[in-house]
Amino acid sequence: MKRELKSVAISLFIVFAMFMWTTQSNMMSYDTILENSCQRLWVHAPSTLQAGENFEFHVQAWDEWERLSSIYDGRVTFELISYNISTLENFTAPWSAPGAYRFTGALIEQGLFPAYKLSSLNGKDCGRHGFTASIFAEGIHYIKVTDDQGHVALSNPILVWNDTPKLNLYWGDIHGHSALCDGSGYLEDVWSFAKEVAYMDFAAVTTHDDYTDYFGSAPDFGVLWELSKAAANRWNSPNEFVALVAYEWTQQLKGYGHMCVYYEGADGPMFSASYPQYESQDKLWAALREWKAASGSDVITIPHHTGFKTQWMYYDLSYYDPEFVPLIEIYSAHGSSEMMNGLKSIDTEAEIHGHHVQDALSMGYQVGLMASSDSHDGRLGHPIHHTEANNRFQYPYTMMGLQGIAFRFEEDREGGLIGVYAENLTRKGIFHALKTRSCFGSTHVSRPLLNFTINGVAVGQNDSTVYVSSLTSPRLIEVLVAADGDVNDNLIQNITLVRNNVDINFTTPNSLVCRYSFNDTAVLTGMNYTHGVEIDGEYKIYPDAHKSLPEYSLDQPPSTNWNGTDYSDITDVYYVRVTQSNGDMAWIGPIWVKLKL
Repeated sequence: MKRELKSVAISLFIVFAMFMWTTQSNMMSYDTILENSCQRLWVHAPSTLQAGENFEFHVQAWDEWERLSSIYDGRVTFELISYNISTLENFTAPWSAPGAYRFTGALIEQGLFPAYKLSSLNGKDCGRHGFTASIFAEGIHYIKVTDDQGHVALSNPILVWNDTPKLNLYWGDIHGHSALCDGSGYLEDVWSFAKEVAYMDFAAVTTHDDYTDYFGSAPDFGVLWELSKAAANRWNSPNEFVALVAYEWTQQLKGYGHMCVYYEGADGPMFSASYPQYESQDKLWAALREWKAASGSDVITIPHHTGFKTQWMYYDLSYYDPEFVPLIEIYSAHGSSEMMNGLKSIDTEAEIHGHHVQDALSMGYQVGLMASSDSHDGRLGHPIHHTEANNRFQYPYTMMGLQGIAFRFEEDREGGLIGVYAENLTRKGIFHALKTRSCFGSTHVSRPLLNFTINGVAVGQNDSTVYVSSLTSPRLIEVLVAADGDVNDNLIQNITLVRNNVDINFTTPNSLVCRYSFNDTAVLTGMNYTHGVEIDGEYKIYPDAHKSLPEYSLDQPPSTNWNGTDYSDITDVYYVRVTQSNGDMAWIGPIWVKLKL
């Protein structure tokens, strides 16, 4: 009798969930409930290794909506595609390959309950399996996976050195939300997905500090913040997985913008933008400066979705402090904030100057480029709210924090990731890479290999700055790109060199790997910010800016040549934009070239 009642209860729950899914949600399709068959494979491996080192790589089977296919039962085989690291010529590298493997899956096809949870219940693969291997030759390598159902996929590029790498390439998503605010899933759901399903090396759950502004009541921020910090500290495991302590400072109602706050260690305060004493960037940074001095620890802030058109979402770039802002988020699931009307732009209909990465660079701000997802669906590292499976009744569930209000964002864009070059996988190692701008950003789950130097100086080295002796001193730009493998035919489409916010040179390699070089001998000119206004005799970077900048005027605007006293510090700014044939993008830089008199 008890078994019959349990079966009836489960059946009623499934019927109720399907009804709610299709009548009360942002999507009206049964397909995402009933269909979960494999449409493609995805392969993940470490980005940097030493020759002969044993490593684990993973194969996942995805359905149409990028969820694990719980019923996948394909038989997979493996081969290695290798390129000489100097010549980029193809060669056959020795490796210890795993044998052919048949996936095991569930008997019933469904998309209601996630495969990554189902596998822990039925002991089946349910769309994902790990393998071990070793590669014994230096080079750039891809693991090619072929199954007996017609699917072929390549891993991300694997850079193998004969000696121990001085810097390793690690991947993270350091901007995402849980049901503690306006996201989905308990903190444990979000952290476990990032580490065990999306295979992040490091991550951060950035709980909003102001969501009660929308819904009225004011919970104890101290309690919520302690919960968030405790979860990060539980999941942090040096040399295995780094969990950063972080939150999102969210000043929407007064239009200052959004910034994520990242602490170097296991603790730090939440200075909420909901309180007047922390309501602007300057006030927040003043409080953080005091905390740094008292604690002896460090903290940085990263502006987010700066290019939004609406005042309560965009970021006011009048506020900048080089002590606290080493990076700017060029891309997230909202889109790109690189420039007006750019590729994958956040909003091409009503963008205004004063909010984009290129605006910040033209004002002389020394900020590097990164990306993350800003996921709200509990899938930190691989959100799917750009697909039809963005339904609010899909696991992990959303309750709008403590308010009990179902809520989930729909986005047109995929999420994003940040790749960092760091000495080790620890909080200090990752934080140092962020603070020194030793990083780059990519879209979706793309993990390309990307390196950019000018006269031998790489991003993150020497403060990302090259000094030259004359205005026409040669600048040798060298870029190495290995595309994310993804599907079998994904190639590098364009490598574009940007100087002073102008595309000056590009190549279209249409290959998996490319080494691009360009010798620039053009005269150093620097650049000015040309979109400011004067209102009542005060200079602002746009009419509604909260802050005037009295040191500037229309005749003497913000500039890369301004040294705080005059315009003698002539500086050109370079960065690189990469596009792949599957639509994914990446950005690395900038590197600043300064005239040293």
